[in-house]
Amino acid sequence: MRDKQEEVHAPNAERHERAVPDGWQLMPKEPNPNMLGAWYRYKSGFRFPDEEPAVDTSDYGAYRAMLAAAPPPPAAVQEPEAAKALEWVPWCDGYQAHTPFGSYTVEPEDGHWVWRYCFDEYYDEDRFICHDEQEGKRLSWENWLGRISPCISPSQSDHVAEISALREALAPLVAVADAYDDNALDDEARKFWGLNSEHENDRRPEDIELYTGRGGKRLLTLADCLAARSVIKKESRT
Repeated sequence: MRDKQEEVHAPNAERHERAVPDGWQLMPKEPNPNMLGAWYRYKSGFRFPDEEPAVDTSDYGAYRAMLAAAPPPPAAVQEPEAAKALEWVPWCDGYQAHTPFGSYTVEPEDGHWVWRYCFDEYYDEDRFICHDEQEGKRLSWENWLGRISPCISPSQSDHVAEISALREALAPLVAVADAYDDNALDDEARKFWGLNSEHENDRRPEDIELYTGRGGKRLLTLADCLAARSVIKKESRT
């Protein structure tokens, strides 16, 4: 009886280990993006700069790579891993983000910005013109979500859609904050002024009014735009 009780109260991960015979491995019912990406990279021969070359590009090698990329069994029943934000790094004149399936690039080209998805180093699958860096990153994120949406649960998909809608709603405020840093705003909202931009605006962001209502009611300040941009940047790092 005592052995049975110990078995019931043993940690879930330990019970999983006891239940899986040698030579077997617990796997999720649906492969996650890392697993699918591992299979693809081994079969195609594509690899990221920090990865070792594929030793065996047969179906067996790709299967072993997928097994190695599988997540460990959870300690308790939980939803599949949620989608993580793309991690952008400087690349040439723009930015690049790697995923298990390939990479996204946002960069200036021929006088305008473009974003592209590339599933190997020789072929660009998607390439589109965008207004600026921020829009390119947003469109890349939405494209990535479309690719991995079958791998995440409905509740997580709803949450991701809410985050995407929030990004889109705050985009105008983020654009104002970026314009302030670029000294592209007018009048009292300019960051610098003077013939050579030698004078810096010493007013606090919360005192720089961008929009007022009837009776001079304050509705939008530069501080609101800076706060919106801070929220978007914080969400991108999570």
